[in-house]
Amino acid sequence: MQEIELALIQNKTFNPIRFTYWQMGNKVHHLHIHGIPRYNCPKKFFHKIWLDKNPNQPPIWSNKIESSQTIKVIRDEIKKFL
Repeated sequence: MQEIELALIQNKTFNPIRFTYWQMGNKVHHLHIHGIPRYNCPKKFFHKIWLDKNPNQPPIWSNKIESSQTIKVIRDEIKKFL
């Protein structure tokens, strides 16, 4: 988690103000942790505006699924700093 945090903080594209962590294991029967970067202002990346509507509250999950191309571009951008 610390490595991912550092990669996102160093990358000016993302550079979150903080992270929210959730420990889960209900649907998938093993413990896993979601690290969610939080932002005070909208971020523009890959032809899209990403908005954190309330960074001081727990995030609201969305059922929206991003394209595999979008996910690959995000992953590749983060990997530059790992």
